[in-house]
Amino acid sequence: MTSNEDIEKQIVDITKLSISELSQFKQEVVNESNMYHESLVNLKFARLKFEEILEVIESLSPNQSGKKTLVPLTPSMYVPGVVNDAGNVMIDIGTGYFIKKDIKGAQGYFKRKLEFLDGQISKLEEMDVHRSRLKEALSSILEAKLQGHLAEQIPATKA
Repeated sequence: MTSNEDIEKQIVDITKLSISELSQFKQEVVNESNMYHESLVNLKFARLKFEEILEVIESLSPNQSGKKTLVPLTPSMYVPGVVNDAGNVMIDIGTGYFIKKDIKGAQGYFKRKLEFLDGQISKLEEMDVHRSRLKEALSSILEAKLQGHLAEQIPATKA
């Protein structure tokens, strides 16, 4: 069986689903939509952090060596320090690993990170829009089915 046949078997006419199946499917779509939204918020927050880092790197110059500064230990605790080598920076690349880069290399690194995040944000926004449209379609179909179901029950009770 090919993947096209698998995809064709997965396509379902949502107008033929029962009310309970539609409700369940709508809830799954709502959950996915919430997950996409949360991921978007996290990616946009990460993007802001990378933009801030890039601004700091761009403000560095080699003549700042020997300058006194405050070094953050936590977001709210700093210790005094001295800039030893303003021409190079240490970059946290994750899981406890650091790399030493010159200013241009660090700028390139964070610009690539920003481009990657922009691509991921764009993809998630597209998926979020698709899920929102699907959620609206499911809501209108579910509402129509519920009205039809109620309309069937009203004449039955009068008879």
